[in-house]
Amino acid sequence: MDIEGIAASNAAIRKALTIEATFWNDEDEHRRYEIVEEYRLDELFEVAGAEARGQVIGCRDAICKFLQARFRDVAQGLQYAVRRIDDLEILSQIIKNMYTACSLEEIETVVVGVAHESR
Repeated sequence: MDIEGIAASNAAIRKALTIEATFWNDEDEHRRYEIVEEYRLDELFEVAGAEARGQVIGCRDAICKFLQARFRDVAQGLQYAVRRIDDLEILSQIIKNMYTACSLEEIETVVVGVAHESR
């Protein structure tokens, strides 16, 4: 059965097809729809971007708090280097590897190594 046959036997489908035809034939209505859809997509991308920035900031903060708690002011230079990293994957890799490091030098090696590997 083709779409016209289905529409002929179902009032709801017939109504939906009529609305769709009206929509595609009305340029103003079609343009309004496109504007609303563009706005909705922009909003989704903005939210996704904000979430990603929030995750980066959270990872940076976690690493820096760890460094401050474990090594105090001696780790300030490394904290500065970590705060300049914008890549969530790099930050996640640093977090994954830093807990097994026994010294500040080992953590520096982790930070520099992970950042260098990603290039």
